[in-house]
Amino acid sequence: MPALSFDTLKFANKLKEAGVPDKQAEAQAFTMAEALEVNLDSLATREQVDRQGVAHQKGLEQQGAEFSKRLEQQGAELSRRIEQQGVELRKEIEQQGVELRREIELLGIELRREIRQLREDMNKEFQIVRQEVETNKKELIQMIKQVETRLDGKIQLLQWMIGAGLAMGVAVFVRLMFFRIG
Repeated sequence: MPALSFDTLKFANKLKEAGVPDKQAEAQAFTMAEALEVNLDSLATREQVDRQGVAHQKGLEQQGAEFSKRLEQQGAELSRRIEQQGVELRKEIEQQGVELRREIELLGIELRREIRQLREDMNKEFQIVRQEVETNKKELIQMIKQVETRLDGKIQLLQWMIGAGLAMGVAVFVRLMFFRIG
């Protein structure tokens, strides 16, 4: 197959017309020609590209199928692990629930025991208070009787003194009446 041709003279002239110096335009044209020298035999034909594309497509399809299979296997494995962890988690939660119920039961027993002890202690304290109130009541009644006895004595004295004072007052009044009349 013939090589691709490039018109270096035409390219150099265009560069010169654009204001590029002669030597520089010729050097650029020569460099461009070397870069474009490609043997068409080394280029792939459309048929070769199509065959290569089909082969790549088959490889991609095969890789896709393998990837899907691996993905499905990994999904199944992941589902199995999740299910297993779910079972383990449910067992652990159930075990903790049993332990928690047992602890609550023990706390209930302890609480009832403490309440019973508190009631007993309060009943003892109430009994002591009742005894003290009864003792104080007896002492207060005795003190009231003593005060009444003293008051009775003082009231009798006061009555005697009022009676004596009244008698003296009547005697003085009678005497005054006699002296005025007489």
